[in-house]
Amino acid sequence: MGARYRKGQKVRVLSVRNKYAKAKDSNIEQYEFEVGTIVDNYWIESLTYGQVAPGADILPRGYIYKVRMDKDDGEIAIEEAALEPVTD
Repeated sequence: MGARYRKGQKVRVLSVRNKYAKAKDSNIEQYEFEVGTIVDNYWIESLTYGQVAPGADILPRGYIYKVRMDKDDGEIAIEEAALEPVTD
């Protein structure tokens, strides 16, 4: 399955909170519910074959997007599930 969003597509940030990610020394929360443009995407898998995540019920894996925010032209990296397409 490919990436849900393409470069240049407008998206809205739904949430920056996730089961596996914790904001540390970051101001990413300011972008919740803001609109931006997809700059690039990356496929990630948190663990390599044969490793076990203590206490994890699902291994985090999927697409991460670099998004340039309209609010201040800043760029953030955010998981696919935290985005929705913006329709005009």
